[in-house]
Amino acid sequence: MYLSKQDVTYEAQRVREEYFPNDYSRDGLEEILEAHGGELVYVSNEYIQESLLIHANGSFKIFLPRNSSAVRDYFTIAHELGHYFLHWTKGTEESFCRGESNPIEWQANWFAAELLMPEQLFSDMAEEFDYDINDLSDYFGVSRSAASVRLDALELV
Repeated sequence: MYLSKQDVTYEAQRVREEYFPNDYSRDGLEEILEAHGGELVYVSNEYIQESLLIHANGSFKIFLPRNSSAVRDYFTIAHELGHYFLHWTKGTEESFCRGESNPIEWQANWFAAELLMPEQLFSDMAEEFDYDINDLSDYFGVSRSAASVRLDALELV
């Protein structure tokens, strides 16, 4: 399924407006999970972690590794929600696993970045923080790597 960067950005903005209506906080992810019957499952099995299982009724499980950081999990949850909102066909049971780089993985990553680090706010804060990765990652609650990739992707550095 081909979705343009603009399509993915639009969907992430739509989801953010629905679930993050009053402010920018982590509570939006919890709202999404609650509204759609989502569950976080922490696993030790290296073959299951960082994956998504969606049931035909729309409820889902996001599998996360037990040994990752909270900021890594935050982005992974947003990434898996990208698959949910962008790629799931209602009424079907589907599974998405992180793996090779391909268009749907790129789309899920772009969705997560836009959901957690909205382009305009990120650009404004990057300028305010003088493009400091540490300040940006702390402000948005993401890893330094995620903030750095967002700076590059938006061509701010």
